[in-house]
Order: sequence, then structure tokens, then C-alpha cells
Amino acid sequence: MKFFKITSLLLLTGSLVGAQPVGLLSGLNLRVSSTWTDNISSTSHLPTLKSGQYFTASGSLAHPWPLNRDWLLVLEAEAILEDVPTFSALNSISGIGRVNLRRKFGPGAYAPMFEVSAGATATSFKEDPRSGFQLEAGTRLSKRLSPNLQLAGGINWEDYNAKHRTFDLRTHRVFLEGVWDITERWRLSAGATRIWGQFIANAAGSIWPLAIGGQLGPEIFHHYNTLAWEVSDTYGSGWVAYRNRESTVDQWWMELSPALTDRTSLSLRYEFNKAINAIGIRYDSVFWTLGLNHQF
Repeated sequence: MKFFKITSLLLLTGSLVGAQPVGLLSGLNLRVSSTWTDNISSTSHLPTLKSGQYFTASGSLAHPWPLNRDWLLVLEAEAILEDVPTFSALNSISGIGRVNLRRKFGPGAYAPMFEVSAGATATSFKEDPRSGFQLEAGTRLSKRLSPNLQLAGGINWEDYNAKHRTFDLRTHRVFLEGVWDITERWRLSAGATRIWGQFIANAAGSIWPLAIGGQLGPEIFHHYNTLAWEVSDTYGSGWVAYRNRESTVDQWWMELSPALTDRTSLSLRYEFNKAINAIGIRYDSVFWTLGLNHQF
């Protein structure tokens, strides 16, 4: 049944190919995607690692307000549905609102653009303790270097408050990304991000008692006994969710996007995440995403 829901969304988006913008729809963007990851369980213990697939459908609407020749105010609203067939506790729906203020330094396509943004997100998970509310803020600077090449970088701050403190997250990040228009129809994007703060990890019920009981060494014993955790059963009976602190996450990604029409494109994205907690334990994961995007 879930497969047919996602297929219907794909067919709906596909039926919009060639559609012309009308009224408020002129700022509407629809996207559906399928992602496979080798470590959906976000665990460091490879023998119990779980891989999985999830499907995402989103719609966003942006409305620009020119303030003068150099300043532009953009209001955005977005809704996201995520379906995780194998681990349905992670199914979620999110509503997002953002305000973006942009300043262009000079005329022409090569003038740099500086952006300041703020937003709020409400997310409801089927596993209710994960549900919560997020505030975010960030800056971004972009510059077109040639007709086919553009670079951008920035910083972001996020504060997520969940119903249970185990799932609270506070992070900040810096990122750098580039876009290369290979031809009129083919685009290649790539980027890197460094995140500092907290992230949610998970452990099988057979491993967690060893970590907090001292059987895996004194360093693990002392560290993991300071973390917020709870039995969640998200990835199987007895699985535990816990919040790593004082951690770093490095992300590298690359995306190839062929245009199907002037308003519709496919995308194939590869992403590698390397997360390291406060005592040096790694949580690696790889993501492959196939998406379909339509801009009204």
C-alpha cells in the first residue's frame, strides 16, 4: 500500500510536466524522492546495523517581495511527508515556515548575494517522543563565477525541542557548495558540511547494557552513562535511542540533475556522513537518493 501511495505521487508530479504557472502556483515546488541508506539505525555497532529505505514527498511555496533595487524579502512555507516502510515508527509529517532577506551587491548576474534566514518547523512522528519543534537561523553568501559555475557558503544554527529530552538537538554548521551547469540540460552539484553539537544514535538491546555496565571499557562506561537515553524499540525489540553530545558530523555529497523539461528535473544524489562522538566512536552512513522535482 505504501508503495502505491508513493507511486501515485510520482505519477501526479509527472502529470504536471509542461504545466504553466497560474496565480499563486507560480512559486510552488513539488518533489518526491526515494532514499536508501546503509545505516538507517545510526549505530556504531556494525553487526547489528540496519539498512533501509524511505520515501519523501514535499511541497513548498515561496512568495518574493522586492523592497528596493538591492533588497528582496522572501516568505516560504513547506510541508514534508516521510514514509519509512521497514521502520514505521519513523514516519513523519512536518510543516515549515521561513523568512529570507537577500541583499544583492551590484547589478548583473555576477554580483554576490548575501542572505539571512530564520525559520520554524513542527514535526510529528509516529513514534511520538521524537515529535517536536525546531527553530533555525543562518546566513549564506553566493557568487556566480562564470555562466556555468556558482559557489555558495554559509553557517546555520538549529535548536530542536522534542517531547522527550532524549531527542532534543542543538547544532551549528558551516557549509560550502558548488553548482556546475555542464550543458543546458545537465547540472552537477557538490558540497561539504561540518556540524558541531548533538545527534541521535541507537543501539541494539544486546549491546546497550554492555556499554553502560562497563563491559566495553571504562571510557565507554563513563561517557555513555552521562547521556540521555530511553528504550524506543524503533529498530526492533529492546533497541535504545540516545543523544550523543559534543560531537561532529562531516557530510560530503554530490548530485547529478538532468532536466526533463524547463520545469521538471530528475536528481541522483550520493551522500556520505561521518559522525564522531565525544570519545571518538564513529557512526558512518551512506545515502543514495533518486528524486523528481517540478517547479511551477
